[in-house]
Amino acid sequence: MKMSIIIASFNEAKSLPNLLTSIRAQTHKDIEVIVVEGSTNVEIREIADHYGAKLVHDEWNNIGYSRNLGTTVASGDLFFFTNADCTMDDPRLLEKVTRKFQENPKLVCCGGITKEICDSEMTQIIYNTQHVLRRLFSLLPYPAKRYRPTANFIVTKATDFKRMGGFPEVYVNEDGVFGEKLEKYAWKSGLQLEYALELRVAHPTRRFDKLGPLGGLRHYLYVLPNFMYVPPRLVPLLGRALNAIGQHGERSFRVRESEIPCKP
Repeated sequence: MKMSIIIASFNEAKSLPNLLTSIRAQTHKDIEVIVVEGSTNVEIREIADHYGAKLVHDEWNNIGYSRNLGTTVASGDLFFFTNADCTMDDPRLLEKVTRKFQENPKLVCCGGITKEICDSEMTQIIYNTQHVLRRLFSLLPYPAKRYRPTANFIVTKATDFKRMGGFPEVYVNEDGVFGEKLEKYAWKSGLQLEYALELRVAHPTRRFDKLGPLGGLRHYLYVLPNFMYVPPRLVPLLGRALNAIGQHGERSFRVRESEIPCKP
């Protein structure tokens, strides 16, 4: 199965070569690499050319739109969505992911986790807890299921991705809303989703490093809608409450409930 690796990037000239080098070292060779860049940094084009990657420019600098844009030039059977600051430390990672889809024809999406690059023990505990919660919520039966793979590691079949209409073209929580779409699609189609704790990409915890563990938690309060049902009448109220103590709360709730695109 051919895999299209779609990388969302914004001025990641320092990080991107590390990811592309790790992709080049993968044992699974039937791949194409697509970098969707939101900045005008000419260095990104030089890096993409050096590694033989396709480069697409995202004029909106919109993360959901970026991921969808990458698929328009992709030709793979599988779409692997990740971010430019990640690396694939396991040289057999793509081989292992591909095998999951080959062995299970009903598999729609395989989500992996991140191996955090951080010095803070508290930050590591926070991420480990998040990984376990994501896994537990993914095992619940629908409609209680909450399948929320991290934006750093989402692999879907190209045909199913296109039938679903792709990512919501929003600025925040695009992976959370996409996970909700996956739940409904898989349930209605009798297909399956997997959240694989054994599959990882390395990822720096830059936000937590900058804000500290508590500041990082406060920033990411907007992901709460991914794991809870909120009655429509309470959406504005709870969204404003989260916005008051974190970031993006109100917008995140509104996107989840109505999936209103936020592209300018």
